[in-house]
Amino acid sequence: MENPAHELHELFSTWSAALEGNANSTANARGLEEVAGLDMQRRAMALFLESVDKLDDLEAVGVKVGVYRRYIPAWTRMLMSYPLPWYQQVNQADAFPSAAMDQLEALGGWFDIYRPRLRPGAEETLQAIVSDTETLLRDDSSLSNELKLYLARLLREIQAALDDAILGSSFDYAAATERLWVALFAAAAQSDSTEKSSKWTDLAHRFAIPTTVGLLTSLPGAAATLGAAAIGS
Repeated sequence: MENPAHELHELFSTWSAALEGNANSTANARGLEEVAGLDMQRRAMALFLESVDKLDDLEAVGVKVGVYRRYIPAWTRMLMSYPLPWYQQVNQADAFPSAAMDQLEALGGWFDIYRPRLRPGAEETLQAIVSDTETLLRDDSSLSNELKLYLARLLREIQAALDDAILGSSFDYAAATERLWVALFAAAAQSDSTEKSSKWTDLAHRFAIPTTVGLLTSLPGAAATLGAAAIGS
């Protein structure tokens, strides 16, 4: 998730607009009778949890986050439409209080400012993985053209950030590292060579080798759960 607070704010704004005039229900405003609406509700839950998790990252770099923590209950009530009914008309201002919406938008601004950055010394680790991935990409002709193109573009993005200090300072290493980690396993699954498939898997595992933990801080999303990273805040 590039900026979960901004994305959640946009989603809340969409739901809020659907309640304008207080002539709609939460269920209708969110389309909960449809699969797409349920998917968006689940997406909102994931964005909320990610936003709360990222408060720790902001606090670690000295940002005072107390006011945002105090709004977690309000955002939770907005997410769950609590204690409002789901199938009756609800008041727009009650469902999405302006103060809570403003604080969520402000939190997204902090997330934009404090994007994850490489910790000192981690450049060598990530550079080695990028270089070895490029080599294996040239050697494995069995991958689909789509996956080859995706990997090549992603590697160029990461390499450009590593080469350019100014670009690298604003580059979202967390998202790029997670995408690379997933793509390496996709390559392992596609490769028709047992030997090369094993090499792809080994490359992916290098993101989680215990000896690299000293280079890392936390990762967002799935990569955090899986312990994959060469980045920090």
